[in-house]
Amino acid sequence: MEAALRAGRKEPHVLAASGRFRGFAPETGQRADAPQIMKDAKLKAMFCAFRKVDISKWFDGGGTITSYDSPLISYDIACQVARNLANSSRDIEFYSIALTQFQMEGLFSTRAGFFLSALMNSSPDKEFVIHTAQLCSGTGPKPYAYIGTKNRDENIIVNGDCGKCIGWGMEGGRIHVEGNVGDFAASCMQGGVIVVDGSASHVGDGMTGGEFRAMEGKEFRLATTIWGGRFFHKEKEIFPKKRNFL
Repeated sequence: MEAALRAGRKEPHVLAASGRFRGFAPETGQRADAPQIMKDAKLKAMFCAFRKVDISKWFDGGGTITSYDSPLISYDIACQVARNLANSSRDIEFYSIALTQFQMEGLFSTRAGFFLSALMNSSPDKEFVIHTAQLCSGTGPKPYAYIGTKNRDENIIVNGDCGKCIGWGMEGGRIHVEGNVGDFAASCMQGGVIVVDGSASHVGDGMTGGEFRAMEGKEFRLATTIWGGRFFHKEKEIFPKKRNFL
């Protein structure tokens, strides 16, 4: 099972097709197909819950907020529908791949980001891997947005690019994105560390604390409304001396 998860970081779709519960041996008197039944039951429950994440009142069709409180309200909605799901780190890593089949639905990237964030924040585990490389790019659906919303003390690795607003309202912990991020990363961030290997734009809107580090990206732009925190570009601390780096 661990090998399957590691392999999924390069070819995420392989994990979905392979036996995720291969490592579970049936107990005495247990049906031989119990691992598959367990897998199917978890997926069915997760799919059912995700369909209930309705945030259409709080975001328009393009994913723009309709109210200042839209992110917090949407996150609370996700918390309610996800509260009874299995939420180990391995479950959540698997969900990040399995959710791909919904990527053509409206507000998919935003809904999925809140959903996965709610699962991570309620999990007893503290180390997570989220896969986004399997998602469409270009004119297709964007990678998960709002990953790490209200993160308190989790260590999250994103294998691929992220959409907008990663780490929204983050209070602690760490997010490492092995790719680029969309606009408004670290918005309303209060603490913790975000590391981005690629580019970032309009970073830190409403940020009051924490650190944001852009490691190698050619483009790095800060927001104009930043109240606190530290910003680094290629290991050099740059805030508040300058705001835009190209």
